[in-house]
Amino acid sequence: MLPYLLRKDLHASAFQISIFTMLKPVVALISFYWGATLWRNRGRLRSNWMISRFLGSVPFLMFPFVQNIWFFIIGAALFQCFQRGGMPAQMEILKQNVPPGAREGFFSWSSAINCLGGVLIGIFLSFWINDHDWKTLFLLSSVFGLLALVLQARVPISRSLDEAPSKQNRLAGPWKDSWNLLRERPDFARFQLGFMFGGIGLMLIMPALVLYAADDLAISPVDYTFSRFVWMGIGFVLATSFWRKRIALQGIYRLTGIVCLLFAFSALFWILSGFGAGWGKVWFFVAFFLYGAAQAGSHLIWHLSGPLFAGNGDSSLFSTVNILTVGLRGLIVPFMASLLCVWIGPLFVIALGLAWCLAGSIYLFALKDVKDYAANKVI
Repeated sequence: MLPYLLRKDLHASAFQISIFTMLKPVVALISFYWGATLWRNRGRLRSNWMISRFLGSVPFLMFPFVQNIWFFIIGAALFQCFQRGGMPAQMEILKQNVPPGAREGFFSWSSAINCLGGVLIGIFLSFWINDHDWKTLFLLSSVFGLLALVLQARVPISRSLDEAPSKQNRLAGPWKDSWNLLRERPDFARFQLGFMFGGIGLMLIMPALVLYAADDLAISPVDYTFSRFVWMGIGFVLATSFWRKRIALQGIYRLTGIVCLLFAFSALFWILSGFGAGWGKVWFFVAFFLYGAAQAGSHLIWHLSGPLFAGNGDSSLFSTVNILTVGLRGLIVPFMASLLCVWIGPLFVIALGLAWCLAGSIYLFALKDVKDYAANKVI
């Protein structure tokens, strides 16, 4: 919600909105180094996980006391950085504690419950946001988020994987490890390429959507909040069972192709919302519903692709490569999206993002399922 609130309430410029959108994936490169420490030092699982939560939550405690747009942008970037940075540790801890088969269901339903909380928050926000200071909600959510540290301290973690810290070059080492992994595992490299197509499409769509909704469609804060939380959340929750079952039955290439196709349909309905006369708001809500359904699959695949491709081996490097690819496309695509929004308008940028998502879907559907070298199973 923050880009929309900054635009609508504090009158953030298109440049600031684009910087906000660009920082989110760019800080993934910092997350990449944060997560890469696990590959060389297995004794830091818990500390990496807990410090990520703490550092990502603290900036929001100060939101009610500042008015500077750049402070909000930096605070949100830090949150994204450490949220992603703690992901390899979280996935390895999940892998240690939940066996294959049950792992997909456990993760998908925990994500659905988390998203259902977002639906309830969205309903609450619809009544709150017009009459109250939205910055207070960031403070409250930060306090609740920090309570998770108590539970994280109690999660059992295997000590058998502890190793001495590596003396490899800390700057170049993670890049070499990632490159070697992609060379040794062409199946994982093909998955990354297909996911990259869809990721580029989304990075074109989302900054343009903020400008399109606020300026061209004149969507109210209540409607935007309701669609972003409630309709997207409903789509996420209802689609969770489908993705959980399909990840065990279908190849990961085909499943990711379906995700890219759903993102393309979301973009199509966002475009239609500008031409639907009385149906415009309906198409806007439908688009977020489909976007939520696609995000449920994307969330599951992006987080569990590491354990899936790793098989019985260590998954943290696979998960770290996921973070790296987000950061690499984030260096270029959001900046290009901001320029294109000025040159050709946000509507055409959304259409361009739709084309990228379709290209990713076609590429992934064209790939044949291959066997995972580690687990010796079809993925």
